[in-house]
Amino acid sequence: MVSLLLLLLGFLIALAITKVKHGEWQLLRAARIGMAVMLFATAVGQWAFPELAQLVPDLPFTKKWPVYALGILETVLGLGLLVPKYQKIAAWALIVFLILMLPPNVTLALKNINYLADSGHQQGLFDLWFRIPVQFCLMLWVYFSTIQREWFINLKLPW
Repeated sequence: MVSLLLLLLGFLIALAITKVKHGEWQLLRAARIGMAVMLFATAVGQWAFPELAQLVPDLPFTKKWPVYALGILETVLGLGLLVPKYQKIAAWALIVFLILMLPPNVTLALKNINYLADSGHQQGLFDLWFRIPVQFCLMLWVYFSTIQREWFINLKLPW
């Protein structure tokens, strides 16, 4: 899954940069930056692939505006994780958002909907089901890197 790879890549790059810049490993900052990178990328995906609208029930004006709104929400939440004053509220909002996104992802998997078919990308059934446990991992990532920081702070790296 691309979003998971972006999260890890963003985390590792941010971790390396903070080590060089500050002389120490800053796991919390790197974890939040990695999550923000992933959220920014998924927001761009919302705008680039409005085919996600097929998951939205029929609405009076258009089916695409909720998809675009989700992209904006992901961008705001990503920015919130980077601003110390708003980190905890953004983290809780992101966890709630991820919980609310579970039913659409289950629907995708149950109906084997390839919402990226128009772009030529083929998603297998495994990819669709894999999204669900990844969402729980993302919730834990946000919780431990932003809300319950002591876990990350007490983590001892071997190097």
